[in-house]
Amino acid sequence: MYVDDAAIFISPKKEGIGAIKIILEAFGKAPWLRINMDKSSVHPIRCENIDLDHVLSAFSGARGNFPCQYLGLQLHNKLLQKIHVQPLIECISHRLPGWKSKLLNKAGRLMLVISVLSSMPTYHFTVFPLAAWTKKKIDKIWRSFLWKGEESTNGGHCLVNWPTASKPKTLVYWGSLT
Repeated sequence: MYVDDAAIFISPKKEGIGAIKIILEAFGKAPWLRINMDKSSVHPIRCENIDLDHVLSAFSGARGNFPCQYLGLQLHNKLLQKIHVQPLIECISHRLPGWKSKLLNKAGRLMLVISVLSSMPTYHFTVFPLAAWTKKKIDKIWRSFLWKGEESTNGGHCLVNWPTASKPKTLVYWGSLT
């Protein structure tokens, strides 16, 4: 469940669909709550030998295919491919041009990386483990924006190596201050 959306996984049996319909109707009788069947859909997974017309006769929502998108995430039963993760990388990259990074100092860019850019892939991390190449690509975008204020840069502009810069402040040894 997420805010006012729910994904329900059940066995494809007529009794199960009927029970879900009764539960949703009871839920919809609560004050200020309503189930909108026009926005509801069913996406059968591995139901090749099942008469879906018979099973879904009680369901009045739309019927889609699997894999599908749910809340911006590509749901499927296979490993993530690059095409499924590319929208996340593009979303992070497209965020940068709107910010006037040349007018921000490094502390301002650091705050944007910490508060905005780092929260964007968190949603994906909660559902899917991202591949190492994806993490490197996202780190490269963050690193470039932090040190140079641009989408890409080389190591000559970095003041501190990225593994040190990306650690929590409590884990970084800054040496003797005296």
